[in-house]
Amino acid sequence: KGSFKDTAQLYLLQGAVEQQEWRVPALHHALLQQLKPYLSHSYKLVRDRIGSILSTIFLFEIKLPNGKSHLQPKLTDFIDFVLPQLESLPKKGDDTIDGLVFKAATTANPPKLENSPADAKEETEETVRLFKTVLNWMLGHTKEHHQPLSPSIFRLLPYIFYCESYDDDKELEALSKTVRAAATG
Repeated sequence: KGSFKDTAQLYLLQGAVEQQEWRVPALHHALLQQLKPYLSHSYKLVRDRIGSILSTIFLFEIKLPNGKSHLQPKLTDFIDFVLPQLESLPKKGDDTIDGLVFKAATTANPPKLENSPADAKEETEETVRLFKTVLNWMLGHTKEHHQPLSPSIFRLLPYIFYCESYDDDKELEALSKTVRAAATG
């Protein structure tokens, strides 16, 4: 499949889901489960569309006046799913060298490489793609959500602040700045 075909299919799906609004929480749950494996898709257009669909899925997660919540997918659960995966974003100043993690050396054993350079690079790229999808979702979510931002969204702020100065990917850097401005401004 190519990005055009995938994006077109997702666009059609989003149009159908948007028309149903809050009436189909079971569909929202199923769609979210189907989309999770593709959050780090290799094509930017597909990731952007997935981020937009995530905005649609979480649009109607609201608390009712009686304190009860809808049956929609919970934003907190989604963020709990994403956060552990963001831990592998490359960090400056830690024990990594170009994304490679070294185990501490002991006197009996020399330092050993935990993963190969190719594996580390692919994992880093996949994590960056995942975070770009999350940022696209957050950008749509901050514009369209009917209530104040959920406190759980603010758990992503440290990653956003970090990626604002991520020199290796200008798109990630710009998207992080835009989302931070939208979320905090």
